Amino acid sequence: IIDEGHMLSTAAFNALLKTLEEPPEHVVFIFATTEVQSVPDTILSRCQRFNFRRIPTGQIADHLAAIAKAEQIEVEEGALHLLASRADGALRDAESLLDQVASFGGEVSKQVVGQVLGLVDRNLYFELVGAIHDASPERVLEIVTRAIDEGADVEEFVHGLVEILRQLLFVKVQGGTDKLDVAAEDRSRYEQLAADIAAEDVLRMMQSLLDLAADLRRSVQPRFRVEIALVHLALMGRSVDVGQLLRRLQALEGAAPRVQGRPAAGPAAPAVVERQEPSVAQKPRVQQELPPVAEKSPMQEEPPPIGERPAAQKQASPPSVAERPAVTNQRPSASGAAQSGDNADGPSFEDVRQGWDDLVQAVRDAKPSLALFLSGATLLGLEANVLKLGFSADDRFAMTQVNKNRDSVEEICLQKFGRRLRLEGVIQEGGETVAEEKAPPPPPQSDPTVRSVLDTFDGELV
Repeated sequence: IIDEGHMLSTAAFNALLKTLEEPPEHVVFIFATTEVQSVPDTILSRCQRFNFRRIPTGQIADHLAAIAKAEQIEVEEGALHLLASRADGALRDAESLLDQVASFGGEVSKQVVGQVLGLVDRNLYFELVGAIHDASPERVLEIVTRAIDEGADVEEFVHGLVEILRQLLFVKVQGGTDKLDVAAEDRSRYEQLAADIAAEDVLRMMQSLLDLAADLRRSVQPRFRVEIALVHLALMGRSVDVGQLLRRLQALEGAAPRVQGRPAAGPAAPAVVERQEPSVAQKPRVQQELPPVAEKSPMQEEPPPIGERPAAQKQASPPSVAERPAVTNQRPSASGAAQSGDNADGPSFEDVRQGWDDLVQAVRDAKPSLALFLSGATLLGLEANVLKLGFSADDRFAMTQVNKNRDSVEEICLQKFGRRLRLEGVIQEGGETVAEEKAPPPPPQSDPTVRSVLDTFDGELV
């Protein structure tokens, strides 16, 4: 049996290689190692591999209790579980720790185990988790100070807290402490914490502490880093279930109309229900008399009371029919004014045509590139403060840029014409041009700004 087989040198492995290929019949070589990745592949290929699993904490504690009874050593059950948990599944390490603590003298208690191995009292961990759940940063800092003053190592303190949260997560997921491999006296503490803390909060704490454990190795002040992380957890608040939050919002939305309607429209609520009965019978008659106005009837029916509604409808229906010709008579005049370009409240199309060059120059002072795109547009018309600009099929990019920066041009229109004109770019089909009188735009090379840029960078227009 070769223990710690990975510690053999390369020369030693080479010396054993021939023997392993053709071993004697009466000899069996057993290599025991905890780092199988360090063993050469030439050795692994000539051996059968057996992976030993970790021994559960409870079984190790029972074995240590049997050894203590045989050696007549007084021990506490909680102390044995601390030793077994510290061994991390290795029985040999647990026996070595028991021997180390027993040599300290006296009873093997939880306090003695903590002093010899530098462990933190588990009660502090339970208090710390409760303080984080209660959002009490003062208690958190006090517990950390107590642990450090008792000589606890910072990294060991964080690892112990992660272990407590791991056991707590198992209790939340499994729904009890039956399968929990801890001392009997700690089960009640886990059950109490599991009843108050949500599983999402436990996961969040564990994730933060795992990130903290990785940062402690590079931290100059590990204690300050731990205090900051724990206070941050205490002030973070509790997580909220999304489904529960949605149910609360639905309940509030359902209760909001009733709360608002009680003081203001409490007595009117039954009246609305009664008013709907005659409206069903009268609805076909109203639709026959006034088909176009039928869509507006719901808004007009709400104000009058119950008794006056039929009369109000009879009195309101003839004027509404009479008003329809007046509305239709005004539409040709409005459209004619839009087509002719006359605008009583704003500039006419002719005013815009005459001041277009000045407008483009004002835009050039603010945004030269935008003015270049505007200069290639054709004025098509002005309707209801909407100025239509025509672009050829090859100038789609220019139209896109004008539409994207229309706010700047509209602001300049407000300054020039006293009215904010909304720009609308369209593509001209078949090369049609509405404004034939407009002179063709000057070439870009004539723009001083463009010419200076070309001269500076020795460029050319493409």
